Amino acid sequence: MRLRTLAVTAALASFLLVGSSLAAVIRHDVADANYLSLGANAQYDPVGRVTFTSSGGSGSGVLIGDSWYLTAAHNVNSHYLAGTPQNVRFTVGGNNYLADEIFVHPGYVAGASTNGNDLALVRLSAAVSNVTPSGLYTGGGEIGEDGTFVGFGATGTGSTGSTVSSSAKRGGTNALDITANAFNPLWSSNVVLSDFDNPDSAAYSTWGSSTPTALEMLVASGDSGGGVFVDFGSGPQLAAISVFVLVNGDGINGGYGDAMGATRLAGHAEWIAQTMLVPEPATFSIAGLGLLALGAESLRRYRRRKG
Repeated sequence: MRLRTLAVTAALASFLLVGSSLAAVIRHDVADANYLSLGANAQYDPVGRVTFTSSGGSGSGVLIGDSWYLTAAHNVNSHYLAGTPQNVRFTVGGNNYLADEIFVHPGYVAGASTNGNDLALVRLSAAVSNVTPSGLYTGGGEIGEDGTFVGFGATGTGSTGSTVSSSAKRGGTNALDITANAFNPLWSSNVVLSDFDNPDSAAYSTWGSSTPTALEMLVASGDSGGGVFVDFGSGPQLAAISVFVLVNGDGINGGYGDAMGATRLAGHAEWIAQTMLVPEPATFSIAGLGLLALGAESLRRYRRRKG
């Protein structure tokens, strides 16, 4: 089936090649309770919900440090009013936290999630004490493995598409089929693609095996910025962030045969580490600013400060 890119903003308006705000569409022959149970597993406690004090939009994010979470850049780029990161709220471990600073990846281009840079790091205004941050997997080699996708938002089945509004946390699985450049040479290898296989028909499969996983799923509205985890034997590690959907043109939004793209963390380890070393504003001094000018000029240019 021919696929085209569909992106849905956190405000739930859809348009081509623009960052999406996605969640779980599930198999029609598997109980939703199984997906809700996986999402509630303690291993995925670092996945939280991103909301905005000035709008009704929502997305997801993953805690990766006591005061830091990763999300899709288009989530905070579209809802982050210039100079007011306090507009962005993160709910994790049963508590709400406001953003203190937002760092959008310097390579992010609005409407171009396929370039592999649709990432943002958010520093929280207070540390999270009751959730252990997720470990990161940046080594590559996850292509061909099964990933676990976790996030918040709308749902439905592969037969109906994304039709049910929801803010529940769901988890599902899907094969990490190919890097995006193997599908379109103009797209980045730092994006991984997964198709939504139909248990009743192999015709809906585009890449890899046509046999769906036991909890096969597709992201939908509300899950953008959610985590894609891999487990190589030592527990789930965050390998990618969900960012967009590809639709096959059959008229069902989020149905079987559609696919999804996630920004891989492979290739972004240095940016993540360097950004998390940037001092909080209150710690700046003349000497500190001089060091930053030498070592982190590129990060400072993309920094979003509080107003």
